Amino acid sequence: MRAKEIAFVLLRIMALYVIIRGIGQFANLFQALYPYFIDQDSGQLLNWGLIVTAILASGIIYLLAGWWLWNRTGRLVRFFAVGKNEVPEQSRPASYREWYALGFTIVGIVLLVENIPNLFLYIAQLVQIAHSEIPSGFDMLRRQTWIALVAVLLKLAIALVLVLRAHGLYGLIRKIRELGTGDRRSEA
Repeated sequence: MRAKEIAFVLLRIMALYVIIRGIGQFANLFQALYPYFIDQDSGQLLNWGLIVTAILASGIIYLLAGWWLWNRTGRLVRFFAVGKNEVPEQSRPASYREWYALGFTIVGIVLLVENIPNLFLYIAQLVQIAHSEIPSGFDMLRRQTWIALVAVLLKLAIALVLVLRAHGLYGLIRKIRELGTGDRRSEA
C-alpha cells in the first residue's frame, strides 16, 4: 500500500470519527437540558439558551468538519503528500519526509477539529458566568474556565504549526537525529 492510499484511508476514518463526535455532542444537549425539565425554575432562559447554542454550535461544527473532511479527502492527500515537481509515485517508494509531513498534518487536523468546538463552548460558558445573577459565586468556575480556555488556545496554536509547518518539522527532527548520531560517533 502506498503512502497516498494509507493517508486516504486514515483521513476517511478520521472523518467518520469526527462525524460520530458531532452526533455525540447532540447527546450532551439532552444531558444539559434534563435538569431544566425536572425543575423549570432552576435557571434563566438566557443561560439555557447559551448552553443550547454552545452545544448545538459545537455539534454542527463537528458534523460540518467531518463532512468537509470526507468530501475533500482526495484533495487533502494530493495537497499534503505530493509536492509541485515530484516524480510519479510508481517510480519511487514513499520517503520518510512524506510520511512525517503527512503524520504531522493529520495530527494537526485532529487537534484543530477536537479543540475548535471546545473554544466556542468555553467562551459561551464565560459569557454565561458573566451574566449570572451572582457573579462572585462562580469565581472558582471562572478560573477553571479561563485555564481550560488557555489550554485550548495553546492546543490550537500547536495544531496550526503542525498543519502549516509539517515539512519544516521534519527537517528539525532530521537535524536532531543527526546530532544524536554524531555524538555517538565522536564518543567511539
